[in-house]
Amino acid sequence: MSWADDLDLLGPRTRLWRGSWGLLVAGALAVMATEREHARLLADQAQAEAQEQQVQRLQRRLARDAAAAEAAGAAPAESGRSAPMPRARAGVEAGAQHGTGAGSRTSAAEADRDTAAALQQARALIQRLAHPWGAVLGGVEAGVAQVAADGLAPSGPAPAVALLTLAHEVPESGAAQITLEAAVADDATAWRLVEALDASPAFDDVLLLSRETLAQAPGGLPLRVRLLARLRPGTDHADAMEAPR
Repeated sequence: MSWADDLDLLGPRTRLWRGSWGLLVAGALAVMATEREHARLLADQAQAEAQEQQVQRLQRRLARDAAAAEAAGAAPAESGRSAPMPRARAGVEAGAQHGTGAGSRTSAAEADRDTAAALQQARALIQRLAHPWGAVLGGVEAGVAQVAADGLAPSGPAPAVALLTLAHEVPESGAAQITLEAAVADDATAWRLVEALDASPAFDDVLLLSRETLAQAPGGLPLRVRLLARLRPGTDHADAMEAPR
């Protein structure tokens, strides 16, 4: 043994476990979580105690009010006659009765308005159900079919008109009107569509409102036209499907 070994007072170094630092961090985190949970429990306990005190004060106040009300009710019974009603209380009851009457009148007015609105909606629904929808659709179908048949090319069934949109308005009074948008091959086809609808037994006063060139022509039809037509009164579906006049 050398003299250097005699001077080594610490002895051989001990190697630490690799998970020691992880265990230390886990312990610190556990302590912090425990402290937070303890602080939260203390806060919940303080809040519960405050609520309990508030409930106790409310119970004592209700008990005092009930005792005062019983004492006030027992005093007139012992004297043998009813105590006169204070003016303030009489005024309050009169105001309550007046408010009740006003509320009843308001409720009756609201009920009348609701009834009138319901009757108006019922009349509008009956009018829509009784409207000759078949005449409208039949007249449009017959006019478009006639123009399409007239515009058939000899080489093949190239369409001359394509229906885009159909808007129909049913007013409470007066004749119903339709607004029709269609893609057509040219201006001549647009005028044939106007003439076909005007010649139909279903419509009167067919007007060409506008025309425009489409950037992307559907089915090779470059023009879009917008028409307005008025439904002929007394027209049914059979009349609408008849041949044009």
